[in-house]
Amino acid sequence: MASQVIQNSSGLDTVIEIEEINSTNIARNTLVEERKMPNNINTGRDNNGHFDQYKEFVKDVQRGDWYDIRKFLEQHPNALNEKITAQGKTALHIAVASGHDDIVEKLVYKMSEESLEIQDNDGWTALAETAFAGNYRMAVCMYTKNYKRLASIGNVDGRLLVVLAVEGGYKELAYYLYSRTPREDLKGINGATLCTKAIYTRTLAIALDLLDNDRHLALAPDKENVSPLYALASTPNAFPSENQLVFWKRWIYKYC
Repeated sequence: MASQVIQNSSGLDTVIEIEEINSTNIARNTLVEERKMPNNINTGRDNNGHFDQYKEFVKDVQRGDWYDIRKFLEQHPNALNEKITAQGKTALHIAVASGHDDIVEKLVYKMSEESLEIQDNDGWTALAETAFAGNYRMAVCMYTKNYKRLASIGNVDGRLLVVLAVEGGYKELAYYLYSRTPREDLKGINGATLCTKAIYTRTLAIALDLLDNDRHLALAPDKENVSPLYALASTPNAFPSENQLVFWKRWIYKYC
């Protein structure tokens, strides 16, 4: 296992030199001597070898223990704005995932605006995870701190935060994020995606406002190549008027 870790952390030219060496110690010493690598390779750590120092801090955040969190940050202030897990999570990511509203608010108060934009290894900001979980209080706290850019930063596949909230059925949060999303971010494929998702989830006030501001969105393809008009045609039961028609008119209505 140790040999595999060494090889995985090495370039192709280095691997060629050490792949036939059976002894881990010899392989490590070869790297240290010939490649001037630090002699700190340790299985169970990431390639940077520095996450171990945050293990207890991560547990404190998961427990929501503010006393120990504050004590650790007093000794290690840089930990507030750093990625502290192998998955690229910050303390704020962990607090969001653990559902500690009060810890999130205290961390956000201490963090810089730029640190709120940190994305984990999958491209998620802490606010994106909040939108996915539907926590209105956390979202307002973070967005108030950094109103300039956060609403425009989505997750790894480019979905806007408001789309995450709409997909989850969190209407209050969706309306909040929608009102604060820059209009230029709601054009083209992003606007069409939000519009179709709003139609499918019956968040129709958002869909109507989008179409009022940009009629071209009605036929624009979203990320799944579906237009808002197609989404409307696929959900006739969203309109009570259909149910008031006689059979043959319902049939016409459906296929129109």
